[in-house]
Amino acid sequence: MCIWLMPELPVYTQEAGDAVLMGVYPYSRNGRKKTVEWIILDKEADGTFLLLNSYGIEAKEYNTEAVPVTWKNCTIRKWLNGGFYENIFNEREKREIIISSIHNSTGEDTKDKIFLLSIPEAEKYISPGDKGNVKLRKYVSTVARLTPYAFRRGGDRYRYRHSGARFVSWWWLRSPGNSAEKAAFMGRDGEIYSDGFFVQLDYGAVRAAFRTGLENYVNISKNRHRGLWVYMEKDNINKIIEPSAVTLEISSAPAKQTSEK
Repeated sequence: MCIWLMPELPVYTQEAGDAVLMGVYPYSRNGRKKTVEWIILDKEADGTFLLLNSYGIEAKEYNTEAVPVTWKNCTIRKWLNGGFYENIFNEREKREIIISSIHNSTGEDTKDKIFLLSIPEAEKYISPGDKGNVKLRKYVSTVARLTPYAFRRGGDRYRYRHSGARFVSWWWLRSPGNSAEKAAFMGRDGEIYSDGFFVQLDYGAVRAAFRTGLENYVNISKNRHRGLWVYMEKDNINKIIEPSAVTLEISSAPAKQTSEK
């Protein structure tokens, strides 16, 4: 009697540095939409995940008026949790997004679906030096690589030929700058600038963040060192035998550029 032994299928788990495809947003210069790529920054103790845009998805001011402002009452927070949230995600994806309790160094704490990283979060995940997660340091970009759409919208761009993208930009953090009329940002050199830029500057890149559970997401990446997670209906998950080939258009971090902000 012959007994056929089936090979054990690999078990995939989401981890920091993996990519997630979720939502659609204008990508090309003419506004044509494309599925949005996010990067997993962390897995929380409760099993949820912190995600960040892989690139600069939009160009926008932190606040429309040049006045003292906090994260709670700035216009970019209102936009992220209003028009941006409504337009980028479908109804199923909206149900998966977790309302986060956001600690702010000035002003009141908030509860947000979508938010910007703070200085401590950027230091922990984006610019941790040699202390951070090795895989995360490899795949997360310190600079905001602008989409063609964000470029057309006026994103502050700097031609950096080694970035893997045509243009890179600085991007907003939610923490205040050195005065109430400024907000901190991550510079084009990959450094955090706590002194900040004036909030009314309308060409700062936006890299949104949120928390989610990633239930019913499967890995479709051929790269065994980095997962690419997409949603699949529960009834179809058991039909997956092996990951299919998928190429990430924006995947690796550029070398640090130090000549200017």
